Amino acid sequence: MANRRSRHSSSRKRRGKKKFSPLGCFFQILLVLILAGALYVGYTYYTLRQSVQQINDSALQLHESGPEKETVREESVEVGEDSISILIMGIDTGGERTDVGRSDIMIVATLNPNTDQATITSIPRDSYVDIAGVPSKDKINHAYAFGGPNMAANTVQNLLGIPIDYTFSMDMAGFVRAIDSLGGLTITPVMTFEQEGHQFVEGQTEHMDGTTVLKYVRNRYTAGGDYGRQQRARQVAEALFGKIQNFNTLTNVNELITVFSETVATNLTIDDLQDIALDSNKIFNNLETLNLEGEGQMIDGVYYEILNESVVEEVSQKLQENLGIE
Repeated sequence: MANRRSRHSSSRKRRGKKKFSPLGCFFQILLVLILAGALYVGYTYYTLRQSVQQINDSALQLHESGPEKETVREESVEVGEDSISILIMGIDTGGERTDVGRSDIMIVATLNPNTDQATITSIPRDSYVDIAGVPSKDKINHAYAFGGPNMAANTVQNLLGIPIDYTFSMDMAGFVRAIDSLGGLTITPVMTFEQEGHQFVEGQTEHMDGTTVLKYVRNRYTAGGDYGRQQRARQVAEALFGKIQNFNTLTNVNELITVFSETVATNLTIDDLQDIALDSNKIFNNLETLNLEGEGQMIDGVYYEILNESVVEEVSQKLQENLGIE
């Protein structure tokens, strides 16, 4: 590992000023797992490796239950060596819901360990797009419901013109349990609204447990709609980032690992996660947050987000650049 990484160490230089942008909330939860796996040593390492194998087995079952993922790259990539992309999805199931569900949060992360650059792109759940393998357009979050992570990945690949190398999905129950394992989050609401019986007041700081944080993120009927929800999701991500900066405060790492093994599906291996963790301090200092944007429109009585084609093209070019695709 050390020899492999040393090939790039001499050529990497920090470019420009240090930048910080809050990550998407589910991507930040992925970082919790990555950093926990990289920093927690001793007997926990064995437990983590076993748990990640369970996660990989769950992901394999999901991938095999749907269509094959379309191959876009001519050559395979290696985490820690090459630029990669990850499709992170928050699934609206968990608890009493046991159906396949829809990917109500969709985030594309691109990581370039050679230039120390990263991008995070949020995709509105209601985006009206061509669904891979389906003859008609639909909301992009339905792709997961139709064919699992592979169909979702194929749809995003077609939309953005980039390969999706890895997928990571987590359900609502896992989100709640992960926040609770971290002892909750302290958040100051950026707007006033009510969600499922809880009143959030703009500017009034409160300590939220996992269920309350989920309510805060899920509301999409306040000012800003789904874009407002994405703003609050990034705020939650920033709170999560602050929580894990001091690793010594994480007293429930074993519990967190158990949560992930039961509620997460990803085809990233434990070695992949370690490689990402080793690059995280440099890469995430040069992070660009992107958003696909559009306008709402009713079609046959159903609300859709019609994406701005020029914005999609601009985002696509930036992602291709960070992935080193000509």
